Amino acid sequence: MKRYFLAQWILPVCGPAMPDAFLAVEAGRIVAVGKRSDLSPQQQAEATAFPPHALVTPGLVNTHAHLELSFQRVIPNPPPGTMTDWLMYVVAQVSQDSTAEAKQARCRIGVAEMLHTGTTCVNDISSDGASLAVLKGAGLRGVVSLEFFHPHHETVAVEHVLQRYAAMADEADDFVKIGLSPHSPYNVSPKAWQTVLAACRPAVVHTHLAESQDEVAWIKGAEPDPNLNRLHQRVLKQTFSPQTTGLSPTRYLDAFGLLEPRLIAAHGVYTDAADRFLWQTHGVRLAHCPRSNHHLQGTTFGWEDWRELKVPVGLGTDSHLSTESLDLRAEARAAMAVHGWTAEEALRVMTLGGAEVMGLTYKVGTLEPGKAADFVCWVPQATHRDTAPEAQVLSNSTHCHSVYVAGETLLCQNAQNPVAGV
Repeated sequence: MKRYFLAQWILPVCGPAMPDAFLAVEAGRIVAVGKRSDLSPQQQAEATAFPPHALVTPGLVNTHAHLELSFQRVIPNPPPGTMTDWLMYVVAQVSQDSTAEAKQARCRIGVAEMLHTGTTCVNDISSDGASLAVLKGAGLRGVVSLEFFHPHHETVAVEHVLQRYAAMADEADDFVKIGLSPHSPYNVSPKAWQTVLAACRPAVVHTHLAESQDEVAWIKGAEPDPNLNRLHQRVLKQTFSPQTTGLSPTRYLDAFGLLEPRLIAAHGVYTDAADRFLWQTHGVRLAHCPRSNHHLQGTTFGWEDWRELKVPVGLGTDSHLSTESLDLRAEARAAMAVHGWTAEEALRVMTLGGAEVMGLTYKVGTLEPGKAADFVCWVPQATHRDTAPEAQVLSNSTHCHSVYVAGETLLCQNAQNPVAGV
């Protein structure tokens, strides 16, 4: 049965914003987008009319998250010292409550926050797949990538990773896919990375790359980096040295054939022109987390270095331990402030850009016929209704009214008892 939705503005992202428009949905997909005046009086009468001044956009796509780290506590300032100090803090926090029940409870907190702020698709890293059932239960789309660590260069023991991946793959469906996350070049040996990917053949490989100066120093240094070896000793129970030295993190992965189109790399703060050319050449995709970068590194990359490259870029919120919220619009506002993006650019990056990063442009990221009916209705405050519709969507005074995935209502916040699938 075909359903119609009416809004003052529909922002398809693949084209200009459309005033006084409709969205038609059938069998979970968009079948038409057009002017309200194109509908018959009966169709208009039967349509779902969103509140006055409502704006409809594609669902937001979060390209880098750690839902298991959705702790309900205020994040501290980064510990004094290095990125490794902060990672030690993360390890300590997680080890305090690492039961399956605790992880799933934190995932539910994170998913609820994302849903209430308009995110419909999530690229998550999970230590054991805890977020998989939560995402499926909430009705969101996404990829859950199994995180693994492996310090050995010669001896490769990854049976436990393969078994867990296989179990997670059995639970995948059309909404939630399974990927792999070798955590980073500083705690997964190239041989283990290659072995696991060859055995599992995931559609998505999700890692952290060129995030910190500790990482750069470890890979470039002739001697093992003492900061990271403290972390390796704590997490991996042994020290760990790079297989070769004198390279940047990007060129290190390239030396072992690990830069590829499946790779979604988070952060990319410390790259040079040669590194970025390799990202483009190999089709590596970038999950940009400006708030986390600033919180942990005190900086982020210059957008002018990436703007002209053919590198897909999406936004990610990272986790509650490095970012104050999982609201992707807050991430976009931070990017606007530091990079000078317009609201139109920001909206594109957190919708179509995210879909490009996740390889889902055939399904999400824009509102056009044939795409999944994943969309969000936003209601701005009166003081912002004279600005461009993209700016209204990005305003922190605009609230998320309702969220739909495959045409189904996951959230409706105008009722006395909001409907939510979490």
